[in-house]
Amino acid sequence: MTRGVNPRYLEIAATLRERAERGEYPPDQPLPSQPRLARELGVSLATLRQALDVLRREGWVKSTQGGATRLAAPVARRVLIVEDDPTIQRLLVLATRESQLEVVAVGNAEDAVAAAEHGRFALLLVDVGLPGRDGVSAALDLRRLQPQARLVFVTANPEHALHAATLGVRPVEILPKPFELSEVIRLVRAVSV
Repeated sequence: MTRGVNPRYLEIAATLRERAERGEYPPDQPLPSQPRLARELGVSLATLRQALDVLRREGWVKSTQGGATRLAAPVARRVLIVEDDPTIQRLLVLATRESQLEVVAVGNAEDAVAAAEHGRFALLLVDVGLPGRDGVSAALDLRRLQPQARLVFVTANPEHALHAATLGVRPVEILPKPFELSEVIRLVRAVSV
């Protein structure tokens, strides 16, 4: 195999994922039969099954015993970054994209809450020292709107982030500034599996 070239089954998984994201395959509806999909995509049944296994591990498809393969509501593969410093925000975005997750980046609490109202996120990276409303008070709304998301405060003042626990935001996780890019990549990759 040529270095840097994806195996065919990963290409097929990406094609099916894109179709699902475009709404060609509605959630909880049966996908076309495997022989039909294999013919349509020009691959063997074995290659198609490898692609479906990838999507199953990612949470995109589910199979029932004796039933059809169905599209599942996908797991959140998005990260919300709430950081007002453009340089730090760019670093956090870079680390997120390195892990092949979708990213939404905003610079204040109001925009963060609005984003959380309109989409699911796996990870919330929240700066404590935001202009206007601080990140700790915004975390109350973010936790209410995104109860399944991992919330991590990004701050040079960890003691301010610890105040979130007294407000009922738990667990309190902190990524201290300054941070290494590799630390952020490890953190993001932990939610991307």
